[in-house]
Amino acid sequence: MRILQVDKFYDRSCSAAGGVGKQIELLTSQLAARGYDVLQFGTRMGDSPPEMPKYFDFKATRNPLAIFRMIHNRTAAKLLGEFLTREKVDVAHLHNLYHHLTPSILSVLAAHKIPMVMTLHDYRLACPTRHFYRPRLSTPDALCTRCVGGHFFHAASPKCAGFGGAGLAIESYVQHWLRRYMKYIRTFICPTEFMRQTMQHMGIAPDQLKVVPNIIATAPGSSNLTADADNIVLFVGRLSPEKGPELMLDLAGNLPAAKIVIAGDGPLRGELEQRARNENLSNAEFIGHVSADVVADLYQQAAVVVIPSRCMENSPTTMLEAMLAARAVVVPDQPPLRYWVSDGQTGKFFPTGDANALTETVKELLGDKKLRARLGAAGRELVSQRHDPKTVIDQLEKLYTMVMQCE
Repeated sequence: MRILQVDKFYDRSCSAAGGVGKQIELLTSQLAARGYDVLQFGTRMGDSPPEMPKYFDFKATRNPLAIFRMIHNRTAAKLLGEFLTREKVDVAHLHNLYHHLTPSILSVLAAHKIPMVMTLHDYRLACPTRHFYRPRLSTPDALCTRCVGGHFFHAASPKCAGFGGAGLAIESYVQHWLRRYMKYIRTFICPTEFMRQTMQHMGIAPDQLKVVPNIIATAPGSSNLTADADNIVLFVGRLSPEKGPELMLDLAGNLPAAKIVIAGDGPLRGELEQRARNENLSNAEFIGHVSADVVADLYQQAAVVVIPSRCMENSPTTMLEAMLAARAVVVPDQPPLRYWVSDGQTGKFFPTGDANALTETVKELLGDKKLRARLGAAGRELVSQRHDPKTVIDQLEKLYTMVMQCE
C-alpha cells in the first residue's frame, strides 16, 4: 500500500507545524515500519522541493483578493495532479489543508480514484478561527462555540476576529454550502468523542465519523538526568494567544520559588520576554523551539507540566506526552480534556484563563510529591493504553482498507 500524507506544511520540523507536525511524523514512521510506502505533499518553505506549492502567509497580506486563494488554490491542484501522474497512490490521509492547499486538491484526488480519510486536528470545519476561541477576550467567555451549525458570521464580531474574521466566515460559508469536504472525503478521523459530536452538528453523516486516538510516544531523551525536580514547572507549545503562555508569567510572579521553563516559539515570544524583563521575573526561562529529545529531557526534569490554553483543545500533544512521561499535568477544565483528565486522579483542572486558580493548583502539586507521583502513574497508564502506536495503526489500517474497498 502506498499512502500519501497531505498537510499544509511539507517541512513538519518547523515550529509552526507544532503538535500536528509531530503527529504526522509519528504516523509516517509507524506506517513505514510496517512496510508501507509513505509519500507526502504540502506547501514548501525553505528547502522544501520546488515541485510543491509555495506557502502563502495570509496573515501578512492586506490584499482582499487573497480570499479567493483561501477558497481555491489552483496551483496546489495543478501540482498535485502532476505529482499523481509521477507517483502511484493507494490512499490519501489528509490533515490540515484548509486555507493553504484548500479543497481544490480533493477533486484532483477523486479524479485519480484515490480514496481519502482526514484527521480533524482542530475545529476548522465548525469554527472559522478553528479553536472555539474569541481572541479579543481574556475572560472564560473567550471559549466560544457560537459558529457550530454553520453560524459563521460570529467570526466577524469585534470580540472575535473582527474584519479579518469576515474573510474567514465567507470562506467557511462557501466550503460548507458546497460541502466540498463531505462530498469527497470518505472518513473523518476524530481524536475525541467531543470532536465526533461537534462534526455531527455540522451535518457530517455519523457513518463518516470514526473516533481514533492520536499516536503518542516520547523520545528517549538522556539517561543521566535527575527526574522530577521539585520546583520546575514546564510549558511546551506555540507562543500564541490561544495557548495562553502569558499565564506562565503570572505563575512566575506568584510563585517566585518555582522555576518556570517555557519551551516554544511564536508571535508572542518577544512580548513575553519583554514582560519578564519589565517585571524582573528571573525565574522564567525561555528556551525557544527545541527538538523532541530535548522535550523528553524537559518532561523528565519537570515536577508539573501546565497546559494553560485559552482555546478549546482537541488532543494536545504536550499534555499526552507529559502524561506518558508520568508527569503531573494541570489543564483547563474543558469538555475534550475530560476524555483524559479526571481531576485529582489523572491530573488537575483549573478554570480556563484563571491565573489565581492555576497558581493555587500548581502550588499544591509542588508541595506534594506523592500526589504528583500518583497522578503521573495513573496518567501514564491511561495514555499508554489508549494511544498505543500498534493499536492505533491497526485501526488506521482497517480504515484505509475499508475506504479502498468502497472506491
